[in-house]
Amino acid sequence: MHATETTQLSNPAGLYVHFPWCVRKCPYCDFNSHPLNGTLDEDGYLAALRTDLRLNLPKDSRIDTVFFGGGTPSLFSPRAFAILLDDLGSMLAANAEITMEANPGTTEHQDFAEYRAAGINRLSL
Repeated sequence: MHATETTQLSNPAGLYVHFPWCVRKCPYCDFNSHPLNGTLDEDGYLAALRTDLRLNLPKDSRIDTVFFGGGTPSLFSPRAFAILLDDLGSMLAANAEITMEANPGTTEHQDFAEYRAAGINRLSL
């Protein structure tokens, strides 16, 4: 394959995935985020995200960076991130930077190992 053909088959991309819920809305935040009232429908939101990614992400993408932002993504379980990253599969570059925005008040110390095992390799606090 020629270099130009390779370029056409793998479009480098960065992916931002938004989680709009927070424990409370911070006064300085201008992002689309909402206080969590009641139970978080993690499975429902995860299903919607998976559908959106499947329908809108070009299959020839090579994803170099993923940023899970919000809101407070760390309200979601490590399992949710593992499922999303598994869906991206071969589109993820081998050395992709995968960042999760986290609020220290929403995670317990032992959770970080689980987020790492799910594929998160960088935190933004």
